Amino acid sequence: MRRVILGIVAVLVIIAVFAGLYWFISPDTAQERQGFALVLALSLGGIAAIVGLYFTRQTLLTTRELEAVRARDAALRACLEQLGRVLTDDKWCTGTQAGDTLRYLARAEALSVMGSLDGPRKRILVRFLYESRLLNVNNPMVDLSGADLREADLNRSNLPRSSLCGVRLRGANLSRATLSGSDLSGSDLRDSSNGKLVRTNLTRANLLRTNLSNTDLRGVDLRRAKNLTQEQIEQALGDERTQLPIGLRLPERWHRSVAEQLGEA
Repeated sequence: MRRVILGIVAVLVIIAVFAGLYWFISPDTAQERQGFALVLALSLGGIAAIVGLYFTRQTLLTTRELEAVRARDAALRACLEQLGRVLTDDKWCTGTQAGDTLRYLARAEALSVMGSLDGPRKRILVRFLYESRLLNVNNPMVDLSGADLREADLNRSNLPRSSLCGVRLRGANLSRATLSGSDLSGSDLRDSSNGKLVRTNLTRANLLRTNLSNTDLRGVDLRRAKNLTQEQIEQALGDERTQLPIGLRLPERWHRSVAEQLGEA
């Protein structure tokens, strides 16, 4: 509908322009009118070609996007089906080599697909792994270290005591997520900005060697986070509302705006 409206508006504008030109030139002789008609025909043909190319390009872009969406849906569906078959295999819970092989297969399946998914679909896959009890912090059945969860939409996700060590979470939306008691050691939270950590529950979360470079910690409660160091805090962004564990102090630059902090980084 939007394209039809734009097309109608374009036609009306073109008609108005040529009507104005005709009035301004005011051809008197038949030869002048013929020349104007020829110019009009050529101009309309050129404009029609340009408009046609524009709408063709828009159609191609829309088609590509739809194909990409279908491909992501198909990849996620195939991954969930494969994981379902692995988890229901009789050898999964055994301590044998066959059971280990199934766990390696589950990890490979999850990691190979995760990078091709968008934020909402990454959320679905993570929820499946968590609710299948594969990410238990004390005994993770699937090792997600190195998993690509960049830009994942984990807003309001309930993932307490989950094993997310070594996961790439750059730009992921973790606002209002529950990660209490989770293992985020060695994970990458760089550039998590624009409120993506607002009200994230990090109580007793392990932040050992977690990359917090330019991570927006404004207003984040870190008082009960574990293994957080002053060096990590110095690399992050924050303000007076950020609450730190006992023994750590607010960097002096946190009294400045985020733009100024980024300029100093």
